[in-house]
Amino acid sequence: MRLRLEDVLMEENVCYGYGGALSATTALVLLSGITMVGNQGIYAGGAIDCVQANLYADGLHLAYNYAYYDGGGIQVGTGCRMELQAALVEMNRAGGNGGGLQVYGQVVVGLSVFTDCVAEDGAAISFTSLHTEVGAEDANYISNSTFSQNQARGNGAVFYVYIQEMVLSREHQLP
Repeated sequence: MRLRLEDVLMEENVCYGYGGALSATTALVLLSGITMVGNQGIYAGGAIDCVQANLYADGLHLAYNYAYYDGGGIQVGTGCRMELQAALVEMNRAGGNGGGLQVYGQVVVGLSVFTDCVAEDGAAISFTSLHTEVGAEDANYISNSTFSQNQARGNGAVFYVYIQEMVLSREHQLP
């Protein structure tokens, strides 16, 4: 399935599951000039929840979105690959981790601004992995972006990185 949205406003929508405005599973989603304001994903992904999908967003504006658990703005779930360019992520809140983004999958962020987001850990972006292989190519990349006035009630006002299990690749094994 392929979905392309351009210049669309999604405002004050409520989902009692995942993704207050958009939930994408096993799909290709292309977003351009999208504004998502005041949406709620009660479990996770205040505005967007992405699982086992590819999501490309250019010029995305996320503001005042809320998730009771993780990903106040976006939850980048397991198997999701998201590219976020020229985004404004502001005033998003999560009761758990990742006020702006909660990342379980892979994310590339460029030329974006994260401001005034609030969460327990990783107010702007929280990275969580149950298994990471040290020495594998970097899956997450952030460049030319600004982070300001984000607030974590626990750890990492800008970034929080949590890896439950770390495995050394063959090239990086200790003698």
